[in-house]
Amino acid sequence: MVDTYGYFLNLKQLCETRWNSMHGCFASLLRVQSALELLAFKFRGADDFPGAARGFGRCSFWERLKDAE
Repeated sequence: MVDTYGYFLNLKQLCETRWNSMHGCFASLLRVQSALELLAFKFRGADDFPGAARGFGRCSFWERLKDAE
């Protein structure tokens, strides 16, 4: 990912929070779904691509997220 952006990208883990905050997080992810799917597709073979981000390339992740929202 450094080759594309020139710096490392990190994902923040969710912490204990209220449902409204979690709902807002889900909605935010759904708004950028296409971009995250492209990111997962482009870097799926990269050694430094975080394992947690590989879920962005799975249909089941997005279906469950929509159900939870």
